[in-house]
Amino acid sequence: MAAILSFTDTFGIDSRAFEATGAFDPVIGIDSRLFIDPALLEQCRAPEFTDARDRVEKYFGVIIELLSRSRAKGDANWKRADRLLTFSEIRGTCLGYCAEGNTGAGIGPRFRDDILESVSTLIDIGVSNPTIFELLGVFESGVGADRISDLVTFILRETIARHTERVARQAGYTSRTLAYEGHLVPKRPGRNEPILLLPKDILSPLPIAMGMGDIDYVCSVNERVRSVVNEYFPWDEERRSPSKEQIKELMLGHPDFAMAIIEAYEGVPRRPYDFGRDAKSETSWYLAGRRLAADNPLPVEDAIMASPILVARAICAQFKHAVECNGAWKLLYDAQGTKPRPEKYSQKLFHVVASAYCDAYDIDISPEPDSGNGPVDFKLSHGKGGKCIVELKMSSSKQLHHCIDKQIPAYMEAEGSNHAIYLLVQTGNDKRVDELIQYYQDFPQTVRESIELMIVDARPKESASRR
Repeated sequence: MAAILSFTDTFGIDSRAFEATGAFDPVIGIDSRLFIDPALLEQCRAPEFTDARDRVEKYFGVIIELLSRSRAKGDANWKRADRLLTFSEIRGTCLGYCAEGNTGAGIGPRFRDDILESVSTLIDIGVSNPTIFELLGVFESGVGADRISDLVTFILRETIARHTERVARQAGYTSRTLAYEGHLVPKRPGRNEPILLLPKDILSPLPIAMGMGDIDYVCSVNERVRSVVNEYFPWDEERRSPSKEQIKELMLGHPDFAMAIIEAYEGVPRRPYDFGRDAKSETSWYLAGRRLAADNPLPVEDAIMASPILVARAICAQFKHAVECNGAWKLLYDAQGTKPRPEKYSQKLFHVVASAYCDAYDIDISPEPDSGNGPVDFKLSHGKGGKCIVELKMSSSKQLHHCIDKQIPAYMEAEGSNHAIYLLVQTGNDKRVDELIQYYQDFPQTVRESIELMIVDARPKESASRR
């Protein structure tokens, strides 16, 4: 696998020219946990998306109309509505929950059936606002931000292709293209798949609608919404937010409650994600990892290059040195340097660094391959030279012992590897780390030889000038 690169870095496009387009610069092959937020479509500045919100609402409106004409589940109108919800995930946006690749199943028949029954019931009680489809993730089990985003992507696929063609041309893309939805779009290297570019101002780590599951949030919109919700929702002493099942029961049984949820959703201010601040740590890992690799080059002797195990050990050691001695610990914390970033951020940061090193030494690195026992963080391999698994955990994880007891051995067996490195990034929880070290020392030597434990001390360091 080649180094993990963004679209602009893959094709040598000037980052400033691309930034001027307002498009999101995806990392090829690594899905960013961002989603198209339907609520943001109406304020999108990209010319191709001028009427995108209207088209999405009209699409949902057709389903509403078909269900209102349906006289029985499974009749012609019901089947037509079902076909409008039948789609496969669009490849090429580099968004979602997959770690590698862009393959998905859209909304399966069981979920489609549940959605159609719920919407049909809402129509029967007088709730026929197409916006209800944007709120499915609030009350329909199995439907989350990713499925709604995928559906919107499917509806707007021609718009996205048209936008991609213009942005690529404007940014100076001159490499190979692929015909997609009547437009010429960039082709992913090594695959007959498109790369689809999206406006940044329609993307969010969590769409606005998902917040509607928080009843306190809903009640904060206005006095009318608050009074309606309080009338129907049985608050307990802890004022806990309800489950999807509870919200669904209330929505399907009380039209006033359903309309209050819709009114709250439509009344919430629409604010696109601040990519510069990146408060959710969704994108900054890439540039941070690229800089970290460039500032901490990995000199590897020829004797090491043929062995993924030795290369993995050298990469982990270099990462450890950069964090502990060269100030890279700061990358693992928020802007204030006090709160550790999510574990997924550290994993992606390490992956970018490792992939840059592996690319230089012809070592394949695969992020989160899944061989039936769940995903392992990284697998390094080189021809017949063996495989080495690297599992990165933060010290805040509650799975520290389970990881070495169950996860890593299962991954090793599934991947046919006889060596693994357990890379523990310590950002606190010192007692838990000490307990793990002692637990590890009690393992037989044969186990400790096959599973190496490496501690990376990422606890905040005092500046040398202040000592």
